[in-house]
Amino acid sequence: MFRDLAATGRSRLALFGSRVTGAWAVALPITALAAVFAGTASVVLAGSLAEPGAGALIAGSALALSAAALSTAMGVGVAAVVGSRGPVIGILLAFFLAVQPMLQQLAFLGDGRGVLPSMALNRIGDLPPVSDIHVALGGAIAIVIAWAAAAVAAGAWRTRTREI
Repeated sequence: MFRDLAATGRSRLALFGSRVTGAWAVALPITALAAVFAGTASVVLAGSLAEPGAGALIAGSALALSAAALSTAMGVGVAAVVGSRGPVIGILLAFFLAVQPMLQQLAFLGDGRGVLPSMALNRIGDLPPVSDIHVALGGAIAIVIAWAAAAVAAGAWRTRTREI
């Protein structure tokens, strides 16, 4: 479908932009519904335990939505760069589950570890810090936006220069 639309003269960047917004249109409402369900269940099913406060529910929902938006943007961007969706799953899993935790523990990186998406997402979710690095909330939001923008920009560049 992309090849046909690009051959008719449609902007490749517009076509790529529709991929990103379409992916967000699918992922974010599902994540929001899951956050509402989880928040409601944590209050209703608390039993004898203390119910989570409004701050914890908001922070958890913000964390879930931020992580979904970032993961979706990185997935679409990296898939465009690689040219296939299959390897992207492995690349993103390795990055989020193996590479980032290792980088967080490398003390010689110093405050540079604060630009890792996981550090920013932990701050957005008001979770305890993984290391001695403190990220401000505004900085955490900017870091998540920067990582998403970098992935989308790489995917847009590759889409614009791809042979069809």
